[in-house]
Amino acid sequence: MLISLKSTILSEIRDAIQSTRLKKADETETAVHSIRRRCKRIRAHLALLPHSLHKQSRDSTRRVRCAAAALSLLRDSHVMTRICKPLRKRLGDVGVEATEIELLAQAVMNHAQELIGHPEATELALQKAASLLEEAYRIVSGLPSEDYKDTTFGKLENAYKACRIATFRVLEHSDSERFHDLRKATKTLYLQSQFVAIAYEIDLQAFIDRAQFLADELGSALDLSVLATNLEQVSQQRTDLNAMAAGIAGTVAERDNLLGKALPIACQLFFAKPKHFRRKLDKL
Repeated sequence: MLISLKSTILSEIRDAIQSTRLKKADETETAVHSIRRRCKRIRAHLALLPHSLHKQSRDSTRRVRCAAAALSLLRDSHVMTRICKPLRKRLGDVGVEATEIELLAQAVMNHAQELIGHPEATELALQKAASLLEEAYRIVSGLPSEDYKDTTFGKLENAYKACRIATFRVLEHSDSERFHDLRKATKTLYLQSQFVAIAYEIDLQAFIDRAQFLADELGSALDLSVLATNLEQVSQQRTDLNAMAAGIAGTVAERDNLLGKALPIACQLFFAKPKHFRRKLDKL
């Protein structure tokens, strides 16, 4: 075994805590993205711990989840700000007047700022996230330093099965919540697969790349859902913006297009018999 599960989790938590310590105000978006990304990785790795450590896994996972949640409004604000530029282009392409586009863009930017709240909110959210992550670090530090190989591969196969179930649920009823569940399950699987591939020197790269691509596509669709939801909130406040309907419709159409492309990828990944995936695990 090249790396241990415990040391990997501790390293990720340390890096996440370090990211909460901003040196410049313009580092906020990068820091929030980095922390939330690491929190997903930490939670995926904690899920690989054996059932005998369920309490420690549960308690540390809860703190890591709360740390990410503390930054969710900051993340939504950054999504709206980042997507505002392509929104301008999309509205221009459908013939909306430039002055109307700028009014809409300004309303979106104002709403993005309102999500954050008072100027100290960013710092307080980062401090809360850091405190929760430090608590998780203390819990994980007390875990035994063992090779959990006997249970790791069973957990990984369970993560694969969770992706199959999530895909079935999307096929039954393709609402945004079920697509979000599929994205979370896929992300957990490829993050766990990355650890297993490195720790036990297994070549899972082709599978990881495809699963990561699927999760990224679903993530882009989720960003568009966040934008559409917030555009609808802005439209309730600014009924004078004629471009709002076009902005919402275009955003929803782009999201649905991404989801339509993602579903066949999920079916190919999770409905085919996972012989290649399972064969590599059986060799261990």
